[in-house]
Amino acid sequence: MTPDTSPRVSVDALKRNLSQARSEREFDYFAPAKINLRLKVTGRRDDGYHLLSMLNVSASLGDALAIRLKADPGVELQISPAGAIQGDPADNLICKAWNKFWREFSLDGAPCGLSVKLDKRIPIGGGLGGGSSDAGAVLRFLRDVFGPDIRNILGISAELFEQRITQVALKVGADVPYAYRGGTCWVGGIGELITEVVAEKSSCTGVFIVMPQVSVPTVEFYSFFRNERPIIEPSKDLVMEELASGTRAWSFKDLVENDFESEIVRFRPEVGDALNLAREFYPHTSSITGSGAAIFSIIQEEEGAFAEDFEHTMRQSGMMVHRVSLF
Repeated sequence: MTPDTSPRVSVDALKRNLSQARSEREFDYFAPAKINLRLKVTGRRDDGYHLLSMLNVSASLGDALAIRLKADPGVELQISPAGAIQGDPADNLICKAWNKFWREFSLDGAPCGLSVKLDKRIPIGGGLGGGSSDAGAVLRFLRDVFGPDIRNILGISAELFEQRITQVALKVGADVPYAYRGGTCWVGGIGELITEVVAEKSSCTGVFIVMPQVSVPTVEFYSFFRNERPIIEPSKDLVMEELASGTRAWSFKDLVENDFESEIVRFRPEVGDALNLAREFYPHTSSITGSGAAIFSIIQEEEGAFAEDFEHTMRQSGMMVHRVSLF
């Protein structure tokens, strides 16, 4: 194994510069939901990870994080509403982002601890990237608060610092590099290839996010998908290549597609029922986001009159409905 020769920053050096950062100030960060308007499976690596080509956009629906630094080491995580996230808090991606950041830049741990109050608003199991977005928000906080000191101590450029944070993000989770950046991006590989793109959205007046009364656990679904489609032929997403190169203009409504759709519907038939109902109103712009249970429907200007009936119908069917904007 090749030894890690990356520059390291000492905890003592950071502590000498922490007086302002370790004040009682509370930092507020927004962690937006992610919508996969487009998802193509373009291959599978030898280690089992699927290669994807995605058009990701950030939504105005998101989690809220209130962050403080504390003298005691470790991460203190308070989540509301109570019980919103199950499992060991140490496994939460917020904790992983904090720990992996300091392992990247320091040999002997963090110079302080972290306290996070997380207001969980993104539905879990919907494919909306909630946990990844929370981790991305923590990495942005670390960049903002500690970035100048770390760069100064190590003598590295802002560009190299960003590259190393992106490496940290990928170690936390495949969706975290995009979550750290956000916006409208073409995301490839297993999540590490990110290119900002511009798609025509002037006729898009909003998006509905609909959450059925089921969730799609990521690990279980990918295991199911591998069994259903054991062979994945390598391919290219020529549509996204055209969008990224600017050789052809594409609108959001013409990019909607999800290669996971048929398998998700077999895995959770309730998602298929929700999708069919959404397509009664928005047949061409409704799809599943990512590998989750959430449905999105893009509202075009000419279809705005359907919005009230759509929302009423979905709520009457017992589904959670959010009308959001994209950025």
